[in-house]
Amino acid sequence: MVIGLKRGAQPEIVLNQLYKHTQLQESFSMIFLAVLNGQPREMGLDEAIQVFIDHRIDVVQRRTVFLLRKAREREHILEGYRIALDNLDTVIRIIRASASRAEARENLYAWARALTSSSISIASGSAPKSAASPCARSTPSSSCSSIASLSSLSMNC
Repeated sequence: MVIGLKRGAQPEIVLNQLYKHTQLQESFSMIFLAVLNGQPREMGLDEAIQVFIDHRIDVVQRRTVFLLRKAREREHILEGYRIALDNLDTVIRIIRASASRAEARENLYAWARALTSSSISIASGSAPKSAASPCARSTPSSSCSSIASLSSLSMNC
């Protein structure tokens, strides 16, 4: 903003009048009252900023943990797809050998359960390594259950 003054005007007086009669400069008091650790508390500007920064760090950490958990859940599903793709010939053979969609679904579930049970016995050491199923590479409750969910998806094609 540029203000032009007439010749002979005193700029300090004009500036003081502008401050006094307009909102060009205004002072007000403020109380920073915040809830910190479940308790209301007054704090100064520097402490309020530090508490806010700590809060934002906590929010970002929680969001990152949440996204990591979701990504691991997605990894579990993708691992099931990978195992099914590794055994695609078996899956196709089971579906083609079945008389109906319901029977194919049940046969695929039975196949997935067999993979899961052989994976559990391998993990416990009761089966030889040569009998290892594709699910032996991952946890039984994760990937093999994904194969069962894959079988319900393949029936919708």
